[in-house]
Amino acid sequence: MEVVEAWGGAALAFLQAHPVLVLTLLFLVYRKYQASRPWPDFGGRVRSVASAAEWEQILEAAAASGQVVVVDAYATWCPPCKQCAPLFARMSETFDEKSCLFAKCNVDVATDLARALAIRSMPTFKIFKQKKEVESVSGFPGEARLQEMLVKHGAQLTKKK
Repeated sequence: MEVVEAWGGAALAFLQAHPVLVLTLLFLVYRKYQASRPWPDFGGRVRSVASAAEWEQILEAAAASGQVVVVDAYATWCPPCKQCAPLFARMSETFDEKSCLFAKCNVDVATDLARALAIRSMPTFKIFKQKKEVESVSGFPGEARLQEMLVKHGAQLTKKK
């Protein structure tokens, strides 16, 4: 019993002496746990991009066919990313796939692409036309604003939301 009390006292003393360290460790464990959970498939016509090389191929093909490309840079541990994921998937179905391509990039998996796109916060939405970034917004701007941005750059709506 004395051993338990000694360990309990030592643990309490450590917690009191290093609260920031303990909170940081708890956050890292939580983040690792969240990253291990599967990202739900919300449907829609959203292409997952796993690397910068794959991204370059997507941009080449989109430029050749005249498509506008919108990419959602997200992280599985990011609550706002999880909130806007089903909206982004639903929005992908409201645009003509010949005029607009929707893509997602997990910044913790495709780190090379996240660096190339200069992602600083999640979610970040970037719009490309003819392989050039034409617009970018950090945070979810809302369906109406994102739709307006896409239409402004040539994406065609197929049906109302």
